[in-house]
Amino acid sequence: MLTPSDNLRSLLAELQLCDAQQLAACEPEVRRLAGDLPGFDSCWLDVLTAHRLLTPWQARCLQSSDPLEMRQGPYRLREPLGQRTWQAETTDRSRLLVLSQLKADDLHATRLLMERAQLLVESVWEAGAAVSSAVCLPREFLLHEHGDGGWLASPSIPGWQLDELLIR
Repeated sequence: MLTPSDNLRSLLAELQLCDAQQLAACEPEVRRLAGDLPGFDSCWLDVLTAHRLLTPWQARCLQSSDPLEMRQGPYRLREPLGQRTWQAETTDRSRLLVLSQLKADDLHATRLLMERAQLLVESVWEAGAAVSSAVCLPREFLLHEHGDGGWLASPSIPGWQLDELLIR
């Protein structure tokens, strides 16, 4: 039976991207794709992407020098939406959200930005029932694990992105 490299298997498990059963289900297609060659990780990533277990961005990220950057707190980045903004998901894939990275040019400005973001989230929580669920406001603030910024988490609203609406 073909299997991905130990490194790729451990990353997929650690990031909770797929389990052993899902890998086994992909194995026949990897075997067909690889032909007489070994089942290289690139073949596995192509098949996992085709099965929608990974996004193309996640597949590229898994081949980068720091694939664990994909995990931010309790969330996993899915794909970039813009500058410093990503679509993310919970590790059980039950909820999509948007994570916006907060980071300024210097440490003082970054700390000020983080304090204001925390105040914004607290204000949204305090407003509670007064704010309609149809209004998309940041619901959570996460510190970056390296301490050099943070993330604002907002609900993801399905639909077209602005660049898809622009007419040229």
